[in-house]
Amino acid sequence: MTDKYIYRDDKTGTAYWIEDNQFMSAPLFKDGRVDHDMKIALSDWENMEPFWESSVNFKNLILVLEKLLERH
Repeated sequence: MTDKYIYRDDKTGTAYWIEDNQFMSAPLFKDGRVDHDMKIALSDWENMEPFWESSVNFKNLILVLEKLLERH
C-alpha cells in the first residue's frame, strides 16, 4: 500500500484507493488509519441504499473517484 494514494473521506469514515485497477474501499479507524482487513472492491458492495436514498451520496462518491484518478 505504500505506493498508493488513499483518499480518506471523513464524512463517511471510509478510505478509497485504486488497487489492481479496481476502486477499493475500507472503513477508517477513529485515528484515521485504514482497516485494510475490511477492504472491498466497490463492485462488490452489496448495500447501495445510501445512494438510492440521496443523490448527494452518489455525487460524493464520484468526486472521490475523480480525485483518485487524478493521482493514479
